Amino acid sequence: MSKQSNNKLFSHAILPLSLSLLSAAVQADGYHYDNILIGDRASGMGGAYTAVADDPSGLYYNPAGIVYTTGSNVSGSMNAFHITNATYKDVLGGNLDWKRESSALLPNFFGVYQPFWKGKLGFSYAVLDSVQEDQDQTFNNINASVDEFTININNQDTTYNIGPSFAMQASDHLSVGLTLYGHMRTNQRIFNQVIFGTYDPGSGPVADEAWSNKYDELSEYGIRPVLGIMWSPLDTLSIGLNLNRTFVLSSSRKVQENYKCAENPDPAAQPHASCVANDVIRVTSRSDASAQYPFQTRLGLAYFPSPTLLLSGDMIFNSSTDDGKEAVINLAFGGELYVTPQWALRAGLFTNKANTPTVETGKTNQLDHVDMLGGSFSLTRFTRNSALTAGFSYAAGDGKAQVFPDDVTIYDVSTSSLTMFLSATYSY
Repeated sequence: MSKQSNNKLFSHAILPLSLSLLSAAVQADGYHYDNILIGDRASGMGGAYTAVADDPSGLYYNPAGIVYTTGSNVSGSMNAFHITNATYKDVLGGNLDWKRESSALLPNFFGVYQPFWKGKLGFSYAVLDSVQEDQDQTFNNINASVDEFTININNQDTTYNIGPSFAMQASDHLSVGLTLYGHMRTNQRIFNQVIFGTYDPGSGPVADEAWSNKYDELSEYGIRPVLGIMWSPLDTLSIGLNLNRTFVLSSSRKVQENYKCAENPDPAAQPHASCVANDVIRVTSRSDASAQYPFQTRLGLAYFPSPTLLLSGDMIFNSSTDDGKEAVINLAFGGELYVTPQWALRAGLFTNKANTPTVETGKTNQLDHVDMLGGSFSLTRFTRNSALTAGFSYAAGDGKAQVFPDDVTIYDVSTSSLTMFLSATYSY
């Protein structure tokens, strides 16, 4: 790597832009829409559940489906261990990878319903996305300019939906349902970095060090109405439709950034225009700007070739948004087989495509673009009034990223996610 490139990396580390160097990579995965599958039966079938939806997770996928459930009261709960990984290749010094890891144990879903008036009344809770990172990484001898680079990250970002549902039959073959979720997202990020090295502004090497810290807190509240329709023209065939969108009603973001001004005499390499050598600069800001969420349409088809076999498929369309997210179509396919009346196997395939534009050569400030492909499997044991399910889902993909916002360099990035879940369902 050239000396100019080495110096460029060092200046990135001490400019304010350094705080956005990896900030896009440490937030919850807003580049995809289906990061965590919801519900035990649906998760085992890859999320292909809009035309089935006849258990508690139907409150999320298609509330119209709970009309066809049996039992006076059914409840389901699911706990999941969710792991995500992303590796940005050859980012530091042109030969070191930057790895991001997150793991969280979370109550992924809970749902309950019972007969009410002329239909079914339900209540459910779902975790749509969750990132919990706590990392301390040090890179030594990155290149001739950077001797040591330390990154400390603590990031907690979770999105919840919670609310009631009601469904009823419109005719012998048609049912409708509505879920009104309250939407909540909380995000707290602390990103600290320290760098030691030498910088050469053209007049010879200068011993230098730089430090920066960023605290970013976001609270977001809104509603997410979900309209479900289920049509069963035949005993062996059903078609489901889900229309939903998240509307943000209140959003508050607070950002505090601290920089230590370096001894470097080059003003272009200082973190703030008013920097004086070795001073600490603090910049704070607040914003109530709301995030943009897409209009989502889920269309599902389920076929029951026999009493012991179910095949299903979903097409999920997410519209484009005003903040630059592109329209995305994801697909999910799943199957369920009752090996015996007490044991059932489920498996599925699904896509999780990026909602960001394709990374193009010659442009700057581009977001990660990684299309993911996944699979799932679960095993369920039934008793008279209960069922216990264990399973997992895994997705992975390769794509492109632009780690330094003001640099045209494009890097390879690999991402993966693994969710292992355990669920219990009870009927009375």
